[in-house]
Amino acid sequence: TVWLRESRAWLRWLAAAALALVIVQGVLGGLRVVLLGQTLAIVHAATAQAFFALTVVLAVLTTKKWLGLPMNSLNDGGRLRRLCLATTALIYTQVIIGAVLRHTGERVDAHLAFAALVALHTMLILIRISRNHVRVYELQRPALVLFALLLLQLLLGTVSYLAKFTAALRLPIDATVILTTTHLACGALMLGTAVALTLRCYRLSMARTQTTGREILTEQFST
Repeated sequence: TVWLRESRAWLRWLAAAALALVIVQGVLGGLRVVLLGQTLAIVHAATAQAFFALTVVLAVLTTKKWLGLPMNSLNDGGRLRRLCLATTALIYTQVIIGAVLRHTGERVDAHLAFAALVALHTMLILIRISRNHVRVYELQRPALVLFALLLLQLLLGTVSYLAKFTAALRLPIDATVILTTTHLACGALMLGTAVALTLRCYRLSMARTQTTGREILTEQFST
Protein backbone atom coordinates (compact mmCIF):
# COMPACT_ATOMS: atom_id res chain seq x y z
CA THR A 1 0.00 0.00 0.00
CA VAL A 2 2.78 2.43 0.87
CA TRP A 3 4.62 1.65 -2.37
CA LEU A 4 1.49 2.32 -4.47
CA ARG A 5 0.09 5.39 -2.71
CA GLU A 6 3.04 7.15 -1.11
CA SER A 7 4.56 10.03 -3.09
CA ARG A 8 7.77 10.21 -1.05
CA ALA A 9 10.24 7.91 -2.79
CA TRP A 10 12.51 7.49 0.24
CA LEU A 11 9.53 6.38 2.32
CA ARG A 12 8.60 3.78 -0.29
CA TRP A 13 12.11 2.36 -0.08
CA LEU A 14 11.87 2.40 3.70
CA ALA A 15 8.72 0.28 3.45
CA ALA A 16 10.57 -2.08 1.11
CA ALA A 17 13.37 -2.34 3.68
CA ALA A 18 10.78 -3.26 6.32
CA LEU A 19 9.46 -6.00 4.07
CA ALA A 20 12.97 -7.36 3.50
CA LEU A 21 13.66 -7.24 7.23
CA VAL A 22 10.54 -9.21 8.12
CA ILE A 23 11.51 -11.84 5.55
CA VAL A 24 14.93 -12.11 7.17
CA GLN A 25 13.19 -12.33 10.53
CA GLY A 26 11.07 -15.22 9.28
CA VAL A 27 14.14 -17.07 8.02
CA LEU A 28 15.93 -16.54 11.32
CA GLY A 29 12.86 -17.79 13.18
CA GLY A 30 12.84 -20.98 11.11
CA LEU A 31 16.53 -21.55 11.67
CA ARG A 32 16.05 -20.86 15.38
CA VAL A 33 13.56 -23.72 15.62
CA VAL A 34 15.82 -26.13 13.73
CA LEU A 35 19.26 -25.24 15.09
CA LEU A 36 18.40 -24.09 18.64
CA GLY A 37 21.54 -21.93 18.85
CA GLN A 38 21.91 -19.24 21.52
CA THR A 39 23.66 -16.81 19.18
CA LEU A 40 20.95 -17.26 16.57
CA ALA A 41 18.29 -16.63 19.22
CA ILE A 42 19.96 -13.35 20.20
CA VAL A 43 20.23 -12.23 16.56
CA HIS A 44 16.60 -13.21 16.05
CA ALA A 45 15.54 -11.09 19.03
CA ALA A 46 17.61 -8.09 17.90
CA THR A 47 16.17 -8.30 14.38
CA ALA A 48 12.63 -8.50 15.73
CA GLN A 49 13.09 -5.32 17.75
CA ALA A 50 14.67 -3.55 14.76
CA PHE A 51 11.70 -4.52 12.60
CA PHE A 52 9.29 -3.29 15.27
CA ALA A 53 11.10 0.05 15.47
CA LEU A 54 10.98 0.36 11.68
CA THR A 55 7.24 -0.30 11.62
CA VAL A 56 6.80 2.44 14.21
CA VAL A 57 8.74 4.80 11.95
CA LEU A 58 6.48 3.93 9.01
CA ALA A 59 3.35 4.30 11.14
CA VAL A 60 4.39 7.75 12.37
CA LEU A 61 5.53 9.07 8.98
CA THR A 62 2.38 8.00 7.12
CA THR A 63 -0.16 9.61 9.45
CA LYS A 64 -1.96 12.84 8.65
CA LYS A 65 -1.01 14.09 12.09
CA TRP A 66 2.68 13.89 11.13
CA LEU A 67 2.19 16.21 8.15
CA GLY A 68 0.02 18.53 10.22
CA LEU A 69 2.36 18.98 13.17
CA PRO A 70 2.41 22.63 14.27
CA MET A 71 5.46 24.65 13.30
CA ASN A 72 6.62 25.34 16.84
CA SER A 73 9.94 26.93 17.71
CA LEU A 74 12.04 24.65 19.92
CA ASN A 75 14.59 26.76 21.74
CA ASP A 76 16.70 23.68 22.50
CA GLY A 77 15.68 21.52 19.55
CA GLY A 78 19.21 20.34 18.85
CA ARG A 79 19.89 19.20 22.40
CA LEU A 80 16.51 17.53 22.71
CA ARG A 81 16.96 15.68 19.42
CA ARG A 82 20.34 14.37 20.49
CA LEU A 83 18.99 13.36 23.90
CA CYS A 84 16.04 11.49 22.40
CA LEU A 85 18.23 9.81 19.79
CA ALA A 86 20.74 8.71 22.43
CA THR A 87 17.92 7.37 24.60
CA THR A 88 16.51 5.36 21.70
CA ALA A 89 19.94 3.87 21.00
CA LEU A 90 20.38 3.00 24.69
CA ILE A 91 16.98 1.30 24.82
CA TYR A 92 17.76 -0.78 21.74
CA THR A 93 21.13 -1.76 23.17
CA GLN A 94 19.43 -2.68 26.42
CA VAL A 95 16.99 -4.90 24.50
CA ILE A 96 19.90 -6.77 22.91
CA ILE A 97 21.67 -7.18 26.26
CA GLY A 98 18.38 -8.40 27.68
CA ALA A 99 18.25 -11.05 24.95
CA VAL A 100 21.79 -12.13 25.87
CA LEU A 101 20.79 -12.39 29.52
CA ARG A 102 17.59 -14.25 28.70
CA HIS A 103 19.23 -16.88 26.51
CA THR A 104 22.59 -17.29 28.24
CA GLY A 105 22.10 -16.10 31.81
CA GLU A 106 25.16 -13.85 31.42
CA ARG A 107 25.81 -10.08 31.40
CA VAL A 108 23.56 -9.21 34.32
CA ASP A 109 25.97 -6.38 35.15
CA ALA A 110 25.66 -4.84 31.70
CA HIS A 111 21.87 -5.16 31.79
CA LEU A 112 21.71 -3.35 35.14
CA ALA A 113 24.15 -0.66 33.98
CA PHE A 114 22.19 0.09 30.81
CA ALA A 115 18.94 0.06 32.81
CA ALA A 116 20.39 2.87 34.92
CA LEU A 117 21.45 4.79 31.79
CA VAL A 118 18.04 4.39 30.17
CA ALA A 119 16.34 5.54 33.38
CA LEU A 120 18.61 8.60 33.62
CA HIS A 121 18.07 9.62 29.99
CA THR A 122 14.31 9.09 30.18
CA MET A 123 14.08 11.33 33.24
CA LEU A 124 16.25 13.96 31.54
CA ILE A 125 13.88 13.95 28.55
CA LEU A 126 10.85 14.43 30.78
CA ILE A 127 12.54 17.22 32.75
CA ARG A 128 13.69 19.08 29.63
CA ILE A 129 10.30 18.85 27.91
CA SER A 130 8.44 19.80 31.11
CA ARG A 131 10.64 22.87 31.56
CA ASN A 132 10.96 24.11 27.99
CA HIS A 133 8.06 22.63 26.01
CA VAL A 134 5.23 22.15 28.48
CA ARG A 135 2.64 23.30 25.90
CA VAL A 136 3.98 21.14 23.10
CA TYR A 137 1.65 18.19 23.64
CA GLU A 138 3.15 16.31 20.69
CA LEU A 139 6.28 15.96 22.84
CA GLN A 140 4.87 16.01 26.34
CA ARG A 141 2.48 13.08 25.93
CA PRO A 142 5.00 10.54 24.56
CA ALA A 143 7.54 11.71 27.14
CA LEU A 144 5.05 10.95 29.93
CA VAL A 145 4.19 7.60 28.36
CA LEU A 146 7.89 6.75 28.11
CA PHE A 147 8.41 7.63 31.77
CA ALA A 148 5.39 5.54 32.85
CA LEU A 149 6.70 2.59 30.83
CA LEU A 150 10.09 3.06 32.48
CA LEU A 151 8.57 2.74 35.97
CA LEU A 152 6.65 -0.37 34.93
CA GLN A 153 9.74 -1.82 33.27
CA LEU A 154 11.88 -1.28 36.36
CA LEU A 155 9.26 -3.02 38.48
CA LEU A 156 8.96 -5.94 36.06
CA GLY A 157 12.73 -6.20 35.73
CA THR A 158 13.28 -6.26 39.48
CA VAL A 159 10.67 -8.95 40.05
CA SER A 160 11.94 -10.97 37.07
CA TYR A 161 15.50 -10.81 38.36
CA LEU A 162 14.48 -11.91 41.86
CA ALA A 163 12.37 -14.75 40.51
CA LYS A 164 14.83 -16.04 37.92
CA PHE A 165 18.30 -15.44 39.35
CA THR A 166 17.84 -15.48 43.13
CA ALA A 167 16.06 -17.49 45.80
CA ALA A 168 14.46 -14.41 47.34
CA LEU A 169 11.26 -14.80 45.33
CA ARG A 170 9.85 -18.20 44.45
CA LEU A 171 7.27 -18.20 41.68
CA PRO A 172 5.80 -21.00 39.55
CA ILE A 173 7.53 -21.53 36.21
CA ASP A 174 4.46 -20.34 34.28
CA ALA A 175 4.33 -17.13 36.30
CA THR A 176 8.04 -16.52 35.72
CA VAL A 177 7.62 -17.00 31.96
CA ILE A 178 4.66 -14.61 31.85
CA LEU A 179 6.60 -12.07 33.90
CA THR A 180 9.64 -12.29 31.63
CA THR A 181 7.50 -12.01 28.49
CA THR A 182 5.72 -8.95 29.87
CA HIS A 183 9.10 -7.43 30.70
CA LEU A 184 10.19 -8.01 27.10
CA ALA A 185 6.97 -6.51 25.69
CA CYS A 186 7.32 -3.44 27.90
CA GLY A 187 10.85 -2.94 26.60
CA ALA A 188 9.56 -3.06 23.03
CA LEU A 189 6.92 -0.46 23.88
CA MET A 190 9.61 1.77 25.35
CA LEU A 191 11.62 1.43 22.14
CA GLY A 192 8.62 2.28 19.97
CA THR A 193 7.70 5.28 22.12
CA ALA A 194 11.27 6.59 22.06
CA VAL A 195 11.38 6.24 18.27
CA ALA A 196 8.11 8.16 17.88
CA LEU A 197 9.27 10.89 20.26
CA THR A 198 12.59 11.26 18.42
CA LEU A 199 10.83 11.59 15.07
CA ARG A 200 8.52 14.26 16.44
CA CYS A 201 11.49 16.22 17.77
CA TYR A 202 13.09 16.16 14.35
CA ARG A 203 9.84 17.13 12.64
CA LEU A 204 9.26 20.12 14.89
CA SER A 205 12.86 21.26 14.46
CA MET A 206 12.56 20.97 10.68
CA ALA A 207 9.34 22.95 10.79
CA ARG A 208 11.11 25.64 12.80
CA THR A 209 13.87 25.87 10.18
CA GLN A 210 11.37 26.13 7.34
CA THR A 211 9.41 28.80 9.19
CA THR A 212 12.56 30.82 9.80
CA GLY A 213 13.44 30.61 6.12
CA ARG A 214 10.06 31.91 5.04
CA GLU A 215 10.25 34.75 7.55
CA ILE A 216 13.64 35.80 6.15
CA LEU A 217 12.33 35.76 2.58
CA THR A 218 9.28 37.75 3.61
CA GLU A 219 11.44 40.38 5.28
CA GLN A 220 13.68 40.64 2.20
CA PHE A 221 10.77 41.12 -0.21
CA SER A 222 8.99 43.57 2.08
CA THR A 223 12.04 45.80 2.23
